[in-house]
Amino acid sequence: MTGIAERLNLFRLRNSGPNKKKKNSSAENVRNSRRSIQAKLFGTYAVVGLLTLIACLVSWNSFRTVERTFSNVAERDIQGMTTAFDLAAQANQITNTLRVLSAVKTHAERQKLGEQLNASQETLNRLTNAVRAQMSEEEAARTLEIVAMLHDQTASLDKSVTAMIDAKNARIREIEQIRVLHDNILSQTQFFIQQANDGVFENMELLYDNDTSSVNKLQDEMTILQGAMDINAYTNLAAGLLAEAAGTGEKEEVKRLSERFFQATRSITDGSGMLYQFILSRDPKWTENYETLNKNVEQLILSGYSDNDMFDKHIAELDQIT
Repeated sequence: MTGIAERLNLFRLRNSGPNKKKKNSSAENVRNSRRSIQAKLFGTYAVVGLLTLIACLVSWNSFRTVERTFSNVAERDIQGMTTAFDLAAQANQITNTLRVLSAVKTHAERQKLGEQLNASQETLNRLTNAVRAQMSEEEAARTLEIVAMLHDQTASLDKSVTAMIDAKNARIREIEQIRVLHDNILSQTQFFIQQANDGVFENMELLYDNDTSSVNKLQDEMTILQGAMDINAYTNLAAGLLAEAAGTGEKEEVKRLSERFFQATRSITDGSGMLYQFILSRDPKWTENYETLNKNVEQLILSGYSDNDMFDKHIAELDQIT
C-alpha cells in the first residue's frame, strides 16, 4: 500500500508544477489567436463594406451627372440638331420645288408652285431664326447669307420661268398665225391654179385645132400654173421650218433652219413674180386675189426673215437659258 501511495504523490507533483503552467499558457495563446483572426476578418468586412458604399455613392453621383448632362443636351443640343435637320430638309424641299418650277409649262402651274415656295420660305426663315441662337456669329451670318441667296435665286428663277412661259405662249400664238397665213396662201393660190388649169385645157384644144396662136397662150398658162404651185410647195416648207425651229432647243439647229427658210422664201418670191407679170392683162379679179395673196406671202416671209423675227427671238431665249 505504501508503494502505491508514493506513486500517487509523485503523479500529483508532476501535474501541479511547471508543466501545468505551460499547458495553461498554450490554451491562452490559442484563445488570443482566435480573437486576432476574428478582428482581422471584421476589419476586412468593414473595409469592403465601406468601399462598396463609396463605389455606390460614386456610381450614383456619376449617374446623376450623366442624367443632368443628357437633360441639358436634350434641351439644348438635340433640340438644336433637330432644328438643323428640319432646316436642311426644308432647304432640300425648296430645291426640289425649284427643280419642278423650272420645268412648268403654264402660269397656273407656276403660280401653284410659287405659293408652295412662299410657304416653304416662311418655314425656312422661322427655322433659321430658331437655330441662330446656338450658332457662332460667323455661322449665323453665313446662314443668313445662304438663306438670302436662296430667296434671290428663287425670285430670279421665278422671273426666268415667267419669261420662258410668256415666250413659249408668244411662239404658240406666232405659230398659230403662221398656220393661218399658210392656210390662206394655199387657199388663195387655188384660184390661180384653177384659172391656169382651165387656160391650159382651153389652149390645148385650140392647139389641137391647129390654132398656132394658142402656143404662146399655153406657155403663159403653164408659167402661171408653175408659179402658183411653187408658192404652194415652198409655203408648206417655210411654215414647217418655222414650226420646227420653235420646237428645237439647239441654237445651231435654229440657225440652220433659218437659212433653209430664207432659201424657201426666195422660191416663194420667184413664184409670186411669175404670177405678177400676167396680172394686168387679166380680169380685175386676178388683181384683187393677187394683192391678198401677196400680203399674206409678205407676212409669212417677215415672220422668219426680219429684225427680231421668230428665229432671232428663239435664239435669244436659248442664250438666256444657257
